[in-house]
Amino acid sequence: MGLRMQTAPALHRTSLRLFLLLIVIALPLATANLEAAAPSRVACGLCEQPDRFVRLQVSPSKIRQNSDSGFTHPFRLQSEEWTLVLQRVRVQKRDRGWFPFAAPQDSATQAFSADEVAYLSATLPRAFAQAQPEEWVVFGLSRPTTPEVAGITEITTGAWFVRGASLHLVLANYREGVTMPGIRDLLREDPLHMVAAPRYEFIPGSHENVWQENTGLGAFLFPDLPELTLAYQALVLEEPERPIAPLSGSGSVNLPTPTPTTPRSPEERLQMLKRLKEQGLITEEDYQTKKKQVLDEF
Repeated sequence: MGLRMQTAPALHRTSLRLFLLLIVIALPLATANLEAAAPSRVACGLCEQPDRFVRLQVSPSKIRQNSDSGFTHPFRLQSEEWTLVLQRVRVQKRDRGWFPFAAPQDSATQAFSADEVAYLSATLPRAFAQAQPEEWVVFGLSRPTTPEVAGITEITTGAWFVRGASLHLVLANYREGVTMPGIRDLLREDPLHMVAAPRYEFIPGSHENVWQENTGLGAFLFPDLPELTLAYQALVLEEPERPIAPLSGSGSVNLPTPTPTTPRSPEERLQMLKRLKEQGLITEEDYQTKKKQVLDEF
């Protein structure tokens, strides 16, 4: 009995320390999604539909920023160019659970379905043409589960923004099964709210890279929103592909073959180069350099 009486205070102090440590670890996770959604505005009538939307939203402080200079907005790519970009985005789901080292669950697949590509390629140009440097373009896509299960909807939400020559895609939720109407309403109001820790990852192709701030234990405790950076100039100009770098810590991955596209003629590429220069998307020096590359291919 005496031994128990002597060790009880020490055990109490140890339990209290562990409890406080858990609070310190869990508090950032618990509060990360409690910040009120940043103000948003409708970009166009076509952009707001019952099961999907694209709108403009002030960049929230809860998402890390790579620069304080704002985004390179407004930004202009045509619908057919967006189609090319969207068709190249690949994702791979992982096993249930939020461990960063979870094994792949499925093979890599095209992130957006054909109808989602059609919708986004029509609405993203309209939204980006109006976007201000402090705004990014948020989106939400809903669809029934496959095979369809009554009451369950798969929801994908995220945001796009541009910095310099890089187009960025952030995914907060991907094909997340949702049953509660309240969660659906929440994601429509705040599309960057994560329903659960990411169970998917981007599989980068040529002219694409995965950006991650936290690694190791940091990724385990405070997972980042998956972010893909795309060199849009190289993608839309169909420059020669570079070797694909393997993902850190992911081992070997069987990458899917990109959707075949009809190569543009030199005349079409020259016209696109001229338009990119006129819109300020490339410099005069870049224009002359790339123009020479196209002419040298004759």
